[in-house]
Amino acid sequence: MKRKISGFLLAVLMISGVVLAGVADSTTIVKTPMVATVMGDDSGSIVLELVCMRYGIECVNVLDMTAETLGERLEQSNGPKTLVIATGAMTEGDLCTVCGAIEIDIERELERIEKLIEKARASGLSIVGLHIEGGIDIAERNFNRSIDAIMPYVDLVLLVTPDEVSSYFKKLSEEKGTPMIKVDEALKIGDVLKELL
Repeated sequence: MKRKISGFLLAVLMISGVVLAGVADSTTIVKTPMVATVMGDDSGSIVLELVCMRYGIECVNVLDMTAETLGERLEQSNGPKTLVIATGAMTEGDLCTVCGAIEIDIERELERIEKLIEKARASGLSIVGLHIEGGIDIAERNFNRSIDAIMPYVDLVLLVTPDEVSSYFKKLSEEKGTPMIKVDEALKIGDVLKELL
């Protein structure tokens, strides 16, 4: 069940390139330790792990994480409290160099993320969706399927883009009540997380 955020969309604040929409009372959404993964082919979860390392935030990146491996982590004494899922390109048979040259099976990947979200939700974890715009923008590297599979089910959207927020993310934030944080560069994710923790 999605957590209610009080004071949703009371204001949109712009502070040093950071836009906060509907996060008036979202400091309880993000908790550490965090565990991150990516859906499809992209380096979003790796970028997050590196940023968190720089800022001293507990976050580990597990590219091939499943509901089962998440369950194993939850049994540990210092198990994760937040699951971050980054979007990636979903191209059938594409070689995912970020993931160690493993071919992507779209249906399996969709199932992996669906079960991962179900496990996280059933276990009481916060779920954060991360989308980093930029890089190659061609039909063969389309992020839409992973965005659609992740973003409607998260408690918070982290959007990294130097451009304006797209209509998709605006609609998601307004209609589903999902708080969104937009930064113009990946390093600023660290500043935002430090404020929320």
